[in-house]
Amino acid sequence: MNTRKVKFSGLSIKSKVQYIFTVFVAIAILLCFVFFVSITRLKLTGTYVDKNEDKLNSVQKSYLSVMENVNNISKLIMINDSVLSYLREDCALPNNESEVRRISDDAVRSELYSILNSFSGSYTVFILKQREVPSNNIMKTDSKPQPEKNITEKNLRTFYVNTAIGIMKPVGDVLFGDEWYGMVSKEKGGYKVVPDNRGAFIFNTQMEIVSFTRIINDIDTQQPIGLLVINIPVRELEETYENFVSDDNMFAYVDSDGKIICSGMEQEQLDSVIKENRELIRSEEFYKVHKNNIISSRKISDTGIYVICSSHMSFLEDMSAEMLGILLGMLVIVLIMVLLISKYINKYVTYPISRLSDTMQISGGGTPVRLDDITSDDEIGRLQECYNDMINKINRLLEEVVDQEKQRQRAEMIVVQEQMKPHFLYNTLDTIGCMALQNTREEVYDAVETLGSFYRRFLSKGNESITLSDELSIVKSYIKLLRLRYDDMFEDFYEVEEELNSMMIIKLILQPFVENSIYHGIRPKGEHGIIKISAYSENNRVNIKIYDSGIGMSREKIGLLLRGEDTKSFGFKGTIERIKNFYQNDVYININSVEGEFCEIHINIPYQR
Repeated sequence: MNTRKVKFSGLSIKSKVQYIFTVFVAIAILLCFVFFVSITRLKLTGTYVDKNEDKLNSVQKSYLSVMENVNNISKLIMINDSVLSYLREDCALPNNESEVRRISDDAVRSELYSILNSFSGSYTVFILKQREVPSNNIMKTDSKPQPEKNITEKNLRTFYVNTAIGIMKPVGDVLFGDEWYGMVSKEKGGYKVVPDNRGAFIFNTQMEIVSFTRIINDIDTQQPIGLLVINIPVRELEETYENFVSDDNMFAYVDSDGKIICSGMEQEQLDSVIKENRELIRSEEFYKVHKNNIISSRKISDTGIYVICSSHMSFLEDMSAEMLGILLGMLVIVLIMVLLISKYINKYVTYPISRLSDTMQISGGGTPVRLDDITSDDEIGRLQECYNDMINKINRLLEEVVDQEKQRQRAEMIVVQEQMKPHFLYNTLDTIGCMALQNTREEVYDAVETLGSFYRRFLSKGNESITLSDELSIVKSYIKLLRLRYDDMFEDFYEVEEELNSMMIIKLILQPFVENSIYHGIRPKGEHGIIKISAYSENNRVNIKIYDSGIGMSREKIGLLLRGEDTKSFGFKGTIERIKNFYQNDVYININSVEGEFCEIHINIPYQR
């Protein structure tokens, strides 16, 4: 985040205005587009919900038509004399009357077929009853054989007549249990649609059914005498919605537990939708936008069965040409307004500021430059006038500062020279005096000649800069004079590129560092030392290094010297300041040292041929 702030703050005002303007325009266009899309999507959602409602109405109507058809069949069966006679008769008949029973079953079955043939649809009908019979009664039943008991003992058995011979067989204990018979009895004469067989039938072939179930009451006593089950093939339910099924429209029937009865969708997909939206099978009516689909559901009367409709919604495909035209028109108008506003801001705001900024940058590289053409009389114009006034004042101040700086540097050079003259001269003359008493005339003459050569170059007729060769000669003369006092306490070495000897540098920048190396480095160590001066060019710059094998210095000491905070090193500090002033801070100075081993001063300056 900080990096982004730095990058943004480093941009020009013109770039900032363009950037911010572009961002806000993009946000505005995006918000308008989102708003437009949201309103349109909401409208399309309402349209799709209405379409789904119409489809659900048609499917529900078809479903109820099927159920009404089956209900009519059930009503005819419930008032049929043969059926009522079969349910009223006692089942505990002697064994020799089994043939009569078979004829009675066939008569009932014949009546059932006659009724079914009067209606469309492939249904299977079961007429069931439970009676107490002796344990040795061998009449047709679905119960398992029981061990022989006392003939007076009664067993509860299930008897049935059906039209699905060889296809399926009922399980009486389940059908007359609480889950079936108990559930249907709560309807008080009405019917109940059971979505799955729940173990109530054993199939010989693979088939899917929905069971229409109701209790048959005696017409005279209105007491329950049997159970009617009409099994409806699932295919009948699929036909109720197959005219509406397409790649974008899917239907399904599910029960209140979410179990799929039949579906035009993939089972995994439908299970996922129901799992994520349980309200589909809990509310009377419900719809939900699921991804790009409108999922609608409706509970069909009191059957416990829900029909679900899923319609794929494509925003671009369903958007009308008129709405697309409005959207494109809005975008064109916004873009035209953006261009006009951008042009106005560029002409009256960013261009004058950029022009002023460019002029200031030119001024930053040298003498300040005035801005000749004032663009306007507004705040930016007044800012330009103030800038011109400021430039005039700065030019006058710069002239004064330059003169003062030159005078200060000359004064500092004079102070350094004056400080060095008596101190070094007195010590050298004392040494030469002792030599006159002890050494030969040639040695005394050589010492006096060296002293004279040193001061000739040292003064250099008052010039501020000299060649690197003359600067090295000053250092060599200075070291030769010091050897008169300290004999062979150190050795000096020089590695200088030949072409650098004629280069002009500021005077007296090496001698103070050499003096510091001898007095504060080698001499305190008390061992024979080395002083090495090297100079080489690199990338149009010159590197000068002064090395000594003295006691070195700590990192804290180095930091104080480089920051100019060491009040005891006046000569070191003054030399660094003179170098920086002479080269206008285009200089690099560093100190590399290890305490007790060495110290190396590195000076990097421009190559001035």
